Amino acid sequence: MSAIAPFPKFAEPAPRPGLPARRHRLQVVPLSDAVAAAFFDSPADAPDDARHGQGPISARSGDDVLCLPQIASQLARAGGGQRHVTLLGLPARRLCRDGLRVLRDGETLAEIDPMALQSPLVDPLALMAGLSPDGGRRLLRLLLTTGLSLFGKGSVDGFRDVIAQLLESLTPASLPLRAWCPVGQSAAVASYLLPRGLTADGFTDLVVVSRQRVRRLSGFEIDVETSGTGAAAGRLLHVFLPQGLPVDSTLVALSDAPLRLAGPARRQPGRPLGPWLARRTPRLRQRMRDRLARLSERDDSAAALLAEIACPEADRPTARAERLMATPHGLFYILALSDPRRLLTGIALASGDATAELPLGRPLHHPRLGRLQVGFLPGIAGFEPGEEAALSLLYRSGHRARAGSARIDALPATLPPVLEALPAADLAPVLASVLGDALPARPRIAAELLPVGAPERPQRSALIVALDGSLDYPHALAATLGDASETGLILHHRDPDAVPALRRIAADLHAIHGIGVEIADLPRRDLLPAERVRAILAAVTAPVSILLAQDILPEGADWLANWVADLDRPGPALGGAILMNHDGTLRDGLTAGTDPARLLPEACLGLNAAARARLLASPLRVPGIGADMALLAAALRQDEAARIALHPGLCATAHAAPLPRPEAVRHAEDLILSTEVQP
Repeated sequence: MSAIAPFPKFAEPAPRPGLPARRHRLQVVPLSDAVAAAFFDSPADAPDDARHGQGPISARSGDDVLCLPQIASQLARAGGGQRHVTLLGLPARRLCRDGLRVLRDGETLAEIDPMALQSPLVDPLALMAGLSPDGGRRLLRLLLTTGLSLFGKGSVDGFRDVIAQLLESLTPASLPLRAWCPVGQSAAVASYLLPRGLTADGFTDLVVVSRQRVRRLSGFEIDVETSGTGAAAGRLLHVFLPQGLPVDSTLVALSDAPLRLAGPARRQPGRPLGPWLARRTPRLRQRMRDRLARLSERDDSAAALLAEIACPEADRPTARAERLMATPHGLFYILALSDPRRLLTGIALASGDATAELPLGRPLHHPRLGRLQVGFLPGIAGFEPGEEAALSLLYRSGHRARAGSARIDALPATLPPVLEALPAADLAPVLASVLGDALPARPRIAAELLPVGAPERPQRSALIVALDGSLDYPHALAATLGDASETGLILHHRDPDAVPALRRIAADLHAIHGIGVEIADLPRRDLLPAERVRAILAAVTAPVSILLAQDILPEGADWLANWVADLDRPGPALGGAILMNHDGTLRDGLTAGTDPARLLPEACLGLNAAARARLLASPLRVPGIGADMALLAAALRQDEAARIALHPGLCATAHAAPLPRPEAVRHAEDLILSTEVQP
């Protein structure tokens, strides 16, 4: 058996001049889902790069030449040698799967072997490990400038991790933010105190690093200002940022020595630009005004801010709360406001945890107080009577300024005196909204009827008589009643303290005319006219109730019997007398064809038990008796069994003028009626 010849040995090929003796192993750092950094290190004793050719770096993956965006750079290592870094717009996992070769002049310098057992993937921080300070600064600039320009539109988690580590190792601690001011809709200016020996010269790029993204800023401007004198002198760095300043971010100013600048914390509000600008040097103030002028061409907020800064002190807005009144579900406000330059958009109120913004409408002129803002803000809670509310001016530029405080009151039963001098028609819509919110929530009460003389027989009717005028009126009325054995009088007055006087009048009426008389004792002083009548009607048991205002005398011997017969019916009935003034003219504008549902005279009205029950079951919507009855009439008109009419044969004469009521309240009632009562 012959011996097997030895396998021939072949001489190792000599390396070609100008090429490295072996290929380097590439490592890959995933910087994002679509960006990877491939790098390899060459030792200090490696041949000079000039020996490897002067051509550009290229890359191949599999059989494909990569023409995607890529950046190649050489970074100095701390122990000598170079780190060769190539940024590629491809996912790192694809490079590991298909392989990667880095070439120069057609020759492979380093590669990833997809068949290798050891994964080339490394942590992003491995990219910067072992670099010299100069190499780290070059890597930082590479990532923050060209890297962001080519690859920074997508996710940049890896970018951020490497950048954060580089910043920690290469730069001192972040300069704390001294103050920042919003400028217009999106711009901002940030101020920092420069430590001694630190300059702001040579800043070529500015990058903002936040949790969400890393972004290169354009259009920024830097100003350095000296503040104070002597030993207390310091230098302030002001950075104007057209794209604004994100919360919880860091600014990186790139130069030979990168500088970190802290951004605003989440709870660090921006300051108004006006006071900040007032403390700056004339040169810096002018530069900021020029920037605002440029911004105002496309930014309304910047234009408003420019107008605000240019406003002289005499024209500065001022606001004072004349009255703040809480309703069950809203706030009725009266503000004295001066804003000649129209710099404000509203007034903010805060009381405890409750906040509200009062819009500015057309002002109403008050002869003493000037321009007033009167309005009602519905649908808010937390503003309680007795508490204090802080006022703030809301400027069109976006900032706010404190404007004092005011006490919140409960809504009074009468019109606040400050409103009496305002145009009634302009005030009416606000009052209608206030009444619509406040009146239905008022507690319902019933009067206590105090008997003075008992009627001879069970009552068929009750005459509810308001004694607001002549004390001789009850006797004149009693003389017109004829047979009043089935009728009782109920006397009432708007002042609860008048009950003793009413008792004396009632006793005289019973003694002279034999009429049963009761006194309506009302528990509260702040009752509205309609509320007072409802409280008395709630205590009445007679089938028919007739309301008579002061000094109203029905005419005709049998007026009471006829009216009671007309109203005493099963279905709801509501009627009124034709009311004349003492000179023979019609009261309340009643003419032929007038809708009785709108103009039933409140001074002379009658209703039966069914109509009375419907009235007491309905919510209170208006303060006046006539308007309340008109709403009742509107509801009854939907009932075919109801009867609503002016009694054609019944007339009454008013011997005194009606009690005056605020014109604005009457206008407000008309607005409410116009929405409830259809013609």
